[in-house]
Amino acid sequence: MKEADQNRFSRYAGSKLHFVNRLNDIASRLDKKIYVEPFFGSGAIFFNLDREYDSYVINDANIHVMNAVASFRDGDFNTYKFLKDKMFTDFGDIRNNKESYYNFRNWFNKEYFGKNRDKIIEGFMFHFLMNSCINSLVRIGPNGFNQSYGNRFMFMEQDKFQEIQRRLKMNVTILSEDYVKVIEKHDSEQTLFFLDPPYFVRPTVGYQSTQSKEEDIIRFINNIKKLKGGVIYTDIPCDIHDNLMPDWHRSNTKMLDNISPLRRETGGNQEVFFSNFIYEETQEKRVTPLF
Repeated sequence: MKEADQNRFSRYAGSKLHFVNRLNDIASRLDKKIYVEPFFGSGAIFFNLDREYDSYVINDANIHVMNAVASFRDGDFNTYKFLKDKMFTDFGDIRNNKESYYNFRNWFNKEYFGKNRDKIIEGFMFHFLMNSCINSLVRIGPNGFNQSYGNRFMFMEQDKFQEIQRRLKMNVTILSEDYVKVIEKHDSEQTLFFLDPPYFVRPTVGYQSTQSKEEDIIRFINNIKKLKGGVIYTDIPCDIHDNLMPDWHRSNTKMLDNISPLRRETGGNQEVFFSNFIYEETQEKRVTPLF
């Protein structure tokens, strides 16, 4: 799939758009009927799946992100466009004007955040904030959306809006729960799990405080090792993976550019995917379960 043809819900700097073609190739060789994505984020993989499944489960711990996703399923393009035009009329160019962005953000937090008003309007407005803040890195505080101005904005044209909506109407369950509950409830031999949790060792300068704790990654690995379904899991490998997942297949995906000097010196900027099966990239492209 060419980049121009890809569907984008958010221009998140850490999205897995680079992995779309590879995952689609692998998924086409797996006889699975249920697709489960417990760490949805920008949804780059889900919105660009080639094959169709009998059912889908998409989940993210950030309920505001999933409410925004639901607004594209339940809303319509005319409402979406009307709200965008009204936002620019009332607040100015939130892409190129910092004051306009902060005025819009403050208005959203006052009028909609935690107010349980119209969920479709709230979701569309949140989507505007997602795609105008710095690097589309959503950050929520006690008083609402608090990520900084990003000098960016993404508006989805009608054809892309309709394609996003079509995919969200394909027997899709939208959740905002703990990932453990999601994977346990939907695990079966017919399930394909795509797992893109936060990197255990984050490569980006300035976000070290959000990296996963060691006990969290150990808990995560122990949980996914129990799954009966097919698992594809992306991360930056470390000693914990070596110790707890020695029998899992791993394959390189992308060299990360936004790395700290320390990670660069140690060469620790290689993202990989782990799987509980071997995908042989030969002419036959065989898939062999490992366990």
